[in-house]
Amino acid sequence: APTRPPTPFPSRSPTPQPTPAPTRPPTRSPTREPTPAPTSNDGEDEIFDVIIVGGGWSGVSALEWLVSRGVTSVRLLEARDYLGGRSRTVNDVFVDGLSTELGSAWIYENTELQDIIDDLGINFGVIDYNNNWQYLGLYAGEGDFNTDDDEGVAWQDNDVASKLSASEKQLLLQSEWEDWFAPFVEQEQRELAQRGEDASIESVMEQYFQRWTLPEGNRYRQFIETMVHSQLEIEHAGDVRDLSTRSVGSSLNECIFCGSDHYMSVEGGGFDRLIAGLLQDVDIDRFVELQQTVTQVDYQDNVIRVTTTSTNNDNEEQVHRSRFVLVTVPLGVLKANTINFVPQLPFFKRSAISYMGYGTLNKCILFWETSQSSWWPSEQVLNLIQNDDEEPWTTFFNDRALDNGGHYILTAWMGGNKAVREEDRSDDEIVETVLQNVRTMFGNSVPDPTSFIVTRWGQDPFSRGSYSFVPIGTRSIGGVRRDLARPVSNKIWFSGEATDDFYGTAVGAHRSGQRAAQDILELL
Repeated sequence: APTRPPTPFPSRSPTPQPTPAPTRPPTRSPTREPTPAPTSNDGEDEIFDVIIVGGGWSGVSALEWLVSRGVTSVRLLEARDYLGGRSRTVNDVFVDGLSTELGSAWIYENTELQDIIDDLGINFGVIDYNNNWQYLGLYAGEGDFNTDDDEGVAWQDNDVASKLSASEKQLLLQSEWEDWFAPFVEQEQRELAQRGEDASIESVMEQYFQRWTLPEGNRYRQFIETMVHSQLEIEHAGDVRDLSTRSVGSSLNECIFCGSDHYMSVEGGGFDRLIAGLLQDVDIDRFVELQQTVTQVDYQDNVIRVTTTSTNNDNEEQVHRSRFVLVTVPLGVLKANTINFVPQLPFFKRSAISYMGYGTLNKCILFWETSQSSWWPSEQVLNLIQNDDEEPWTTFFNDRALDNGGHYILTAWMGGNKAVREEDRSDDEIVETVLQNVRTMFGNSVPDPTSFIVTRWGQDPFSRGSYSFVPIGTRSIGGVRRDLARPVSNKIWFSGEATDDFYGTAVGAHRSGQRAAQDILELL
C-alpha cells in the first residue's frame, strides 16, 4: 500500500455556533368564527371543509393547527388504531412506567417539538456528542485485522471481541475517519458537483479502498464499513448502494457529533405523551376516525369524495366528502399505489413520488431483568467491527446509559437493504444473531434476555418502510420535495417528512403538516 503523506485535509471543521431555535408558532392563536360546514343538496352526508388522510405527525399537527384556529368542519382518517404513525410508543412492556419507542426515538435540540416537551414536562434521555467520542464504544470482532502495520497497535485474532483502547479509538476515529475517509468523500462530492454528476456512497468507498489498498479483512476497511452503516445507513435508512454522495457525503465531516440528541424511550417519556399533549384541546372523538383505510380519492368534481374501508374486521366501505384534502400518508404508501387517485395524479407528482428514495430502519430491543450485570457497558453507543460488511445488527444503543431509569436494555439497529432482508427471518432467528453479537463483545456469560421486541416497518402495510432518503442522481432534491408537497388542482395537498428539508424526522413531519394546514386555511 502506498505510504500516506501528511493529511491534506483539516481534521475537523470548526465547531459551528448553535443554530438559534426556530420561532415556534403560538400553540393557540386568536380564533376566528367557525366555518360552517356546507351541506349537500342531494341528501348525502356532510361535506367537510378539510379531510386529513393519515394520523402520523404531519396529520395530527395539521389537525391541531386547523382546530386551534376555529376550523370545526374537519375530519382526520387514520388506518391504524392509534395516532402517531411511525412514532409508535408501547408502555409497560418491559417495566411498569417505561416507554419503549418502536419507531421514532429522538427529539432534536432547538426545535418546536422540544419546546412542547419542555412545556409539558415530558422526560427524555440525553446523548451528548460534545465529549470527543467518549459516548462511543468500539469492539473488534474475531478475524484477521491485518496486524502487520506501522502504527504499533496490536489487534488480536481470537473468538472474542476486544474493546478498543483509547489510543486505538483515536487512531481510527480521529485519524482514519476524520482526517482521511470523511475528507476524501467530501472532496469526491465537490468534484462530482463540478462535473454535474453523482455517485453512490458505496462506489466512493470502493475508490478509497483501492486508493489506499485496503482489501477485505483489513481493519481500516472493516472499521469504515461499520461506521458508514452506523452513521449513514441507519441515519438515512438507505443502503450505501443507493445513497447520493452529492447529498449526504458532506455530513461525514461536518460537526455531526456536536450538541446532543434527546431520547424518548425513558420513564416518563414517550412520543404518545407528546402527541396527547399537542392534542390536549382537540376533541379526538369528534374530529378523528381510527381504523379507516383510505382506498380512493376522487377529485374530479368540486366536492372531493374520499373512500375508506374499515380495518376493524367488518370491511365496511364509507364515502366522505370534502372541499379540500390533505394527504399525509408515508411515501412508501404513495409508492405502493394503495390509494387510487381519480383522475390519476399529474406527472410532476408521480415523478416526485417515484424518484424520492424511501428506506427501512428496524430495531431489536433486548431487555434483561437480572442482577448479573458485571458485563454491562458504560458507553451510550456500541459498534462491533466485523469481518463481513453484510453482518447484521452491529450497532447498539445502551438505553441504560441514556437515563432510562437504570433498566438493562440494549437496542440493536439495522438500516438499509440489510434491514429489509432481515424482516423475512423469524423473531427467534433475529434475536439469536443479535445475542451472538452481544456475546462476541462481552463474552459467553451474557445470559439470554428476559424479553425482546423486533420491529418490521417494511412489512407494515400502513408505512411500508421508515422514512425518505436522497437517492443517487439528485440534481435538485429541494425541487423534488417541493413537488411532493405541491398541491394538485388547489384541492389536494401533500405533507409528511418526505416533503420537508428536515426529512426522516418527526420534527420535519410536524412542520410540514402545519405548513400545509396554513395554506389550506387561507382558502377557507
